[in-house]
Amino acid sequence: MPRTLSRYLMVVTALLVLAAWMTITALSDLPPSTPVLLAALSALLGALAIWCLYYAALAQPVRPAWPGSSGHLTHVVMIIALCAWAVGNARVIAYPMQATHLPAACVLVGAPLAWLAALMLWQYRRGLRVPRQHLIGLLALALLLPVSGYADLLTTNGLATLILLAVLLWEPLARSRRAAWRSQ
Repeated sequence: MPRTLSRYLMVVTALLVLAAWMTITALSDLPPSTPVLLAALSALLGALAIWCLYYAALAQPVRPAWPGSSGHLTHVVMIIALCAWAVGNARVIAYPMQATHLPAACVLVGAPLAWLAALMLWQYRRGLRVPRQHLIGLLALALLLPVSGYADLLTTNGLATLILLAVLLWEPLARSRRAAWRSQ
C-alpha cells in the first residue's frame, strides 16, 4: 500500500508540473497579460518546488522511527493537498487579480501548508531528521493564511510559492555555507 501511494504521489506531482507547463504553453495563443503570465509562472515554480522537496526527502536513507508504520495516511494528505492546490492554481491563472476570500486562501495557502506538514510527519515516521527550514516554512505559511485576505489571488499564490522555493533552496545554501566555513 505505501509504495503504491508513493508512486501515486509521484504521478500526481508530475501531473501538477505538467499541468502548469501546459497552461503556460496554452497562454501563448492569447494576447500577453502580465498577471496571467505571472500566475502561470508561479504555478509552475510551485509545482517544481514541491517536486524537488519530495524527491529530496525520498532520497534520504530510511531509519524507521515507528516499526511497522507505513506512513500511508501522510501520502493521502499530500495527494489531496496537491489536487486542491492544482485547482487553486487554475483559479489563479483564470482570475489573477480577483480578491482572495477565505475559501481561496484555504486552498492557496492551506494546501501547501498541509502538504508540507504531511511531508514533515512522513519524514519523522521514516526516522529522518525534520529539516529546520520545513518548520520555518510551515510557520511562514501559517502566518500568510490570515493576511492573505488583504491581497489578490496572484499575490497570495506568489507568496506561497516563494515560501516553498525558500524552503527548497535553504538547505543547499546552508550546506555550501557550512562547507565553506569548515574549509577556512
